[in-house]
Amino acid sequence: MSMRTIGFVGLGAMGLPMAQRLMRCGFAVVGFDPLAAPCEALRAVGGRIARSVSGVADAASCVLACLPSAEHSVSVAQSIADSAGAGRSLDLYIECSTIGQVAMHRVHAMLAPVGIALLDAPISGGPEGAAAGTLATVVSGSRDAQGRAREVLAAYASTIVDAGEMPGLAQVYKLINQALTFGAFVLTAEGIAAGVKAGADAGALLEFLNASTARNWSTSTRFPQSVLPRTFGRGNLAIVRKDMDAYLALCREAGALSPMSDTAVTLFALADSLLQPPVDLPSVVRLFEAATGTPISNPSGAPAPSSS
Repeated sequence: MSMRTIGFVGLGAMGLPMAQRLMRCGFAVVGFDPLAAPCEALRAVGGRIARSVSGVADAASCVLACLPSAEHSVSVAQSIADSAGAGRSLDLYIECSTIGQVAMHRVHAMLAPVGIALLDAPISGGPEGAAAGTLATVVSGSRDAQGRAREVLAAYASTIVDAGEMPGLAQVYKLINQALTFGAFVLTAEGIAAGVKAGADAGALLEFLNASTARNWSTSTRFPQSVLPRTFGRGNLAIVRKDMDAYLALCREAGALSPMSDTAVTLFALADSLLQPPVDLPSVVRLFEAATGTPISNPSGAPAPSSS
């Protein structure tokens, strides 16, 4: 079949808007997810729904996967490998999940013997970026696979970085991004909690930080959108912990130090054990508020800093 028909396994917070974006860019999409709601959302905009992973493999020469854990990715890849042959046209598999090098090597070992090229292509940018086609992706895989996938990747990613030819290398890039992002959130929470306790206005402090060298994703986006308006529990701290565990495994394998990330992981585990669910990354702020006895808010009533 033509590359204009794309299979998509995993229609979650990222997968569904990516699949919808592919459709808006002219691709036909055949999707699968064990949950009914995202399947119906894709069907509502003209997508087809397969009854299984094998059904997706039947329908397309290129399949994308966007899954919540290494275990899910390995299981789906095994199903894809088992579906190979018998006249099926599937020959390119794009793994968009963040699963670490070891799991990606397992996926590669399953697919290569049955003639399916693997592209390791984790993504960053959130559901909004997926819908707008402005995600960042880093890719590793053969030059042929990268070339064949380029039009598909460009449908949802405005930045495509080449990490080399061996699947698993892109995971290194993504895990470092995750560690820096989540570690910076912890340090930002610590600093702003200390500032508010000392009398600073949270909104004014963020305005200053965002015009200064300390600006980061937490100061520009997460605090204005989630912490100041107190909209906690809309994400999933389990995903954060999964990515950080994979990063720490990478550090151990590389013989690299990870004292800052070790501390962040400890705080994430503490948040999960002490806070009322649902717990997400912004919820971690509550640990620092409890320590200072002072909430991080915007008491002046001034507009929150822009998240642009």
